Amino acid sequence: MRRKTLATGAGALAAATIAWAVSAQRPGPDPAPATERRLANQARDALVPACGTCHRSDLPTAKAGALAVFDLTKDPWWATIKADEYESLLHRVRGTRDMTDEDRAAVEAFVAAIRPPAPPTREP
Repeated sequence: MRRKTLATGAGALAAATIAWAVSAQRPGPDPAPATERRLANQARDALVPACGTCHRSDLPTAKAGALAVFDLTKDPWWATIKADEYESLLHRVRGTRDMTDEDRAAVEAFVAAIRPPAPPTREP
């Protein structure tokens, strides 16, 4: 009887291992969107205190030019940022005294994850 129980247990373990291996090969949900969303939310939270007066369309202090770059009330708020505007965003974030180092790091991590790669440079 004990031998039959061990054989059944070993068979179940083998079946579970095979099922896990097969499921691991199937494409599952891409983790990138979840990471992107987390980083975007952290960056938005970091930007609101320092940049929100100009970059929030729900405030009377909003500026049309700033909203054209990004609007922190929209989802996704970064959708209108052009590739060449990321460096300007980082420059402003690095230059303000209105942000903590932790907030700067959150914005930099987001930009590093979302910014399109630079086009390759041609060497003569």
